[in-house]
Amino acid sequence: YIEELEREIKKRLPLAHSAKVKVAKAINGNKAGVLGAIKLIEDKFNSKEE
Repeated sequence: YIEELEREIKKRLPLAHSAKVKVAKAINGNKAGVLGAIKLIEDKFNSKEE
């Protein structure tokens, strides 16, 4: 699932930025913040597709 998510994110970014993106499993201390960021990104992409 992480690899698929990384591909989708990179697909939507300019090449200069996508080369610097790495998606990794969050450690316990930052899962809530990471999940919140993912939710915000998903909402933004979903609103563009509609």
